[in-house]
Amino acid sequence: MRHMQCFPTGKCVFLRVLTAGLALIFSLLCLYTSLAQGADIARDLANPFSSLWNIVNQLNWNQLKGGYFNETHTQFNWNLQPVMPVPLNQYFNVVNRPVIPYYQNPYLDLNGVVEYASGMGDIQLASLLSPNKAEGIIYGLGVTMIAPTPKDSFPV
Repeated sequence: MRHMQCFPTGKCVFLRVLTAGLALIFSLLCLYTSLAQGADIARDLANPFSSLWNIVNQLNWNQLKGGYFNETHTQFNWNLQPVMPVPLNQYFNVVNRPVIPYYQNPYLDLNGVVEYASGMGDIQLASLLSPNKAEGIIYGLGVTMIAPTPKDSFPV
């Protein structure tokens, strides 16, 4: 089977320009549609009681020096915080927001050597009843529960 080679002749250049032009038009249409919807999505994401589910990741890096530490050591914390509203009826949502933390902390062992301990922290769950609206005064009433999920504190 013979392969066709496309040299920069008039026909191949036209097909390449046509393909690039169609791809550009399609990209601009998609961008316009997403920008038009983006304002509504941004407003709903800023409202923790909206009907959108979202996942918030919070990463904290801390450099510790001084006190018990002569050198710089890194402390790390990651909080996974999904926000999951469930419609109760046309007026109210039940918003569930667990916070699942992971830690890595330096500590001094009994010999004064810096070691690291890592693991899960206490998982927290906030459940709120909130009105199903996007404007005006937004409030939520609910409870927070804490589950003691770490297996150990620092090893000693």
